[in-house]
Amino acid sequence: MLEYSTIFKSLLFSLPSTTPALKTYAIVDSLRDESVKEMIPLSGLDHLDLWHEDLWAFELEVPVYLVELKQDNEFTEYLLQNRDKDLAVYLISPYRLEVLQRYYSFFTYPNMDGGVVEFYGRKRRPPEGKEGSSKAYFGFYCADMLSDYIDTLYAEEKIDEFFAGAAMWLVPDSEGDGLYIAFRDKAGVVDDVVLDLSQLTKAPNPMLDFDRVSFPTIPNLEEYAHEVSIDLKQIQHLEKRHIRKFIDNVFFWAKRAGFRFRGKEESNRQIAYDLFEQANTLGLESEEAVYRYIVYALLISTPIEDTPLYDKLKEIPDEKAKVRLLTQETWKIVQSQRRAGGGTKTT
Repeated sequence: MLEYSTIFKSLLFSLPSTTPALKTYAIVDSLRDESVKEMIPLSGLDHLDLWHEDLWAFELEVPVYLVELKQDNEFTEYLLQNRDKDLAVYLISPYRLEVLQRYYSFFTYPNMDGGVVEFYGRKRRPPEGKEGSSKAYFGFYCADMLSDYIDTLYAEEKIDEFFAGAAMWLVPDSEGDGLYIAFRDKAGVVDDVVLDLSQLTKAPNPMLDFDRVSFPTIPNLEEYAHEVSIDLKQIQHLEKRHIRKFIDNVFFWAKRAGFRFRGKEESNRQIAYDLFEQANTLGLESEEAVYRYIVYALLISTPIEDTPLYDKLKEIPDEKAKVRLLTQETWKIVQSQRRAGGGTKTT
């Protein structure tokens, strides 16, 4: 029976014969694992930094590598064995490394037409009074972002733009055996699926199906490279998906931690969306802070805005101090529930 990494390697490197030949690339985020800064130059693999040329400071501090992978290479094995770190996303392309780097670097620094920009899990809003278009760095290549971004490609022009250099994008699931696959089909529409690799354990040589894939055909992609814009409709869609994922994670981790919320989960989820917005008005921006705010509010029977704690949170300027206070108060409630025999369990 084949292991995950063996199956994934077969999918990445068992490619159809085309002219020019298809190549397998990875976009590797050094912020997830600093050791890749040393491993990639020593790997013998061709690579370039993907950051837009205006973001040279990021290139020095947290490089994002575009790497042309080879099947029997130690670094390729490292990526496949460490998918739980969200180290990389993958693309299949007929273009040379230098051409892809030139083209997709523009997506790391697009024009953002107002709204919220998510980058490495942090939300950044345009400066006060500057709600129009402005350039911002954008982690489209992050494993937890790529599928969301592809889902925002509502117009044919945007689909063509993003798939101009790639026949297929692939994102491994860091927590299971799923593999997200997205491509532009021959009708020009995005087709995506989450493939369960555990279903391929008995296949002798699993291969991706390219029959419906529209292959990139721009002869001079490096000359076609241009500034990229992400419009307000896309940004709003990204933000909604981000909030929904975040709320899902709140309930997942709260259950694992043994928190017992009052009321039914369905109604609590609706409350959680309002609490997410409330947290931002209180200056809680990090995911940890917003998580702790939502958890505390769902543990108590009174609306949090009617409690003395809410007034204290408004008075405290430092977010870390707010998190400490929320943690202390949450622990008091958990202790009280335990003394009372478990409290009201989430349903």
